[in-house]
Amino acid sequence: MSRWHARLIAAAVCVSISGCSLLQPPPDRDPVPDLAPTWPEVPAEPVTEHRWQYSDATQQVFGTTQVLRTRDTDTISDIARSYDLGYDEIRQANPEVDPWLPGVDTEVLLPTRFILPDARRTGIVLNIAAKRLYVHEPAAEGDGFALTTYPIGIGRVGWATPTGEATVIDKATDPSWYVPASVRAEHRAAGDPLPAVVAPGPDNPLGRHVLKLDMPGYLLHGTNQPYGVGMRVSHG
Repeated sequence: MSRWHARLIAAAVCVSISGCSLLQPPPDRDPVPDLAPTWPEVPAEPVTEHRWQYSDATQQVFGTTQVLRTRDTDTISDIARSYDLGYDEIRQANPEVDPWLPGVDTEVLLPTRFILPDARRTGIVLNIAAKRLYVHEPAAEGDGFALTTYPIGIGRVGWATPTGEATVIDKATDPSWYVPASVRAEHRAAGDPLPAVVAPGPDNPLGRHVLKLDMPGYLLHGTNQPYGVGMRVSHG
């Protein structure tokens, strides 16, 4: 056995013998803090938080997390709509709450605290991963800035919402929907044919307002199915 080999064995023996003592904290070590998550205090009445005015251009976090206690008629979808939240984000915040029968006096976490995406703070910014839209404007009065955020529906699997920059080139109220050929083909194959044009009204999936983009084939629009907001439900 070489001298170096013998030293390695001796070192291994020392570690083995002293291992138990090394794992014990010294007697004067501070106790390990409790890292269990804590819920915010339940307020008497949560507030809708989706508009702010601010002066610090570097501020990234807006709003506060809140907690609501349900009534016997509440559903998760109802709560999401009341507090400008998307269905997916409120479900992810409350995975153990029954979405249709939460029960009376059940605590529901409202994820009304938002982190701005790393993007220019001008105009409309879509955070596709978070399924949220942010509108950046100058403050209505004085110096500073105004921020508004809304949940959005994005393209479902196979109809991914594109990324990139676009400009709003037109807008309309109560629009007609000129159905793309690809969407008509999909519905026809499913036995649910669509007309070439869907008139304004409750059956129009564009809702009551639409913004036309210079990105061909894509619009920012309302919906006639508000309970689907915040999910992957659209054609892009």
